[in-house]
Amino acid sequence: PRPVPWPPGGLSSATVRAGDQIRGLIGVLDFRFDAWRLQPSQEPAFLATNPRETAPGPRHEASVRIMALNLGNFFNGDGRGGEFPTSRGAGTPAEFRRQQQQLVNTLLAPDPDILALTELENDGYGPASSIAKLAEALGGTWRFVSTPGQDGDDEIRTGLLYRSDRISAVGPPERLTKGPFESGGRPPLAQDFGRTDGDATVRVIVPHLKSKSCRGARGDDKDQADGQGCYASRRTNEAKTLAAWSGSDTRRHHSVGTLIIGDLNSYAREHPIAVLEQAGFTSMVHHFHPCTEKTCGHYTYRYRGQKGSLDFALASETLKPRVMGAWSWLVNADEPRVLDYRSDHPASGRGPWRSSDHNPVIVDLKL
Repeated sequence: PRPVPWPPGGLSSATVRAGDQIRGLIGVLDFRFDAWRLQPSQEPAFLATNPRETAPGPRHEASVRIMALNLGNFFNGDGRGGEFPTSRGAGTPAEFRRQQQQLVNTLLAPDPDILALTELENDGYGPASSIAKLAEALGGTWRFVSTPGQDGDDEIRTGLLYRSDRISAVGPPERLTKGPFESGGRPPLAQDFGRTDGDATVRVIVPHLKSKSCRGARGDDKDQADGQGCYASRRTNEAKTLAAWSGSDTRRHHSVGTLIIGDLNSYAREHPIAVLEQAGFTSMVHHFHPCTEKTCGHYTYRYRGQKGSLDFALASETLKPRVMGAWSWLVNADEPRVLDYRSDHPASGRGPWRSSDHNPVIVDLKL
């Protein structure tokens, strides 16, 4: 609504987040558009019981920080300020500038060494491409991994970027283009990385499994009413192919293991996560911050108010002992949508908040 009525004074002075509380709520109860609503007759009190978090603190100098984020459809038009609106993402140059600035604020705040990204525009690797322009916006030390001709036929792809003053890309990158990724989907990307002052390497794989959207779903891909949504069968097959991929093999010279990190479009108890766990991969966020029946402090997504994790950092058995910490930074999913780049609200574009609809996942490992 315009103006946004809550909290008192509007969002220009404060925010409201999913998980906050309201007290003193008095008003008229009615039922419209298939939902009960309460129209306040006097000003309620908003309590910040889910306050904003600052970015995770500085990493240990002997560690490498890897961060994953779904960018929320990062499409940059022709890369020179034109050809908006795009098929996804920003509709105008002004929206794109807000989107890019919010994303850069989010991506740089935790001071990562490696970025594993999803929902990048699949537009090649030229100077005007989305990934090249994002690396440029992040700063002069950032480089990106390039796999021309192997990125699949989806409008979006996965990507890897790294700080070249701290990290080296070791050997050629690989894309998984077999099985369910051969004629559709978004091929996972793998690359070995090492510190510029060391010999040990880690293999980082960034996947983006099929979404839960039911568009075009047939047969086993329809919603089976088991809580997993549409395309659960396809996501499970994608997870099986990923688990069996030679690109996820850790038996390499100087390799300390493999980290699968990105958007799996599956919650923690769904079949695709079970497949990868059975293959020897462990969710590091859940390892360091286990959920109970009553509380789960780390999550990456909210759907109709309910929270869960669609984004994971899964470490192989050999890598697990080297992981020093793992977090979800609750910077996006709890924030109101009016703060994202599509809005011209005065509070939109300030800081990292609501740069995407997903929270980032961050891992520190000793390398």
